[in-house]
Amino acid sequence: MPEQDPLLRALNYQEVTLGLMFFLAENLYQISQKAKKGRYFLYRDLKDRGISGIKPGLTRQFKLSTFGLAREELEMVLSAFREIIESYQ
Repeated sequence: MPEQDPLLRALNYQEVTLGLMFFLAENLYQISQKAKKGRYFLYRDLKDRGISGIKPGLTRQFKLSTFGLAREELEMVLSAFREIIESYQ
């Protein structure tokens, strides 16, 4: 089982091999309750960083495709999530 980042929790590892990951991120949902942009903050913040793929308005549970991404690109995506979470704390 892959090591998990404490900020995000991947729920379905089997899907990782197919390039689709399902996340449960209670902390992002809590941020959305207070954020100026509401539930859409995550979609907009990721879009500003050049990352697309999640549906607008989803913060608690969402899927993200990682199919075809190189390790460096995956690290960029994870780094973007960290930066977003830290910027709202």
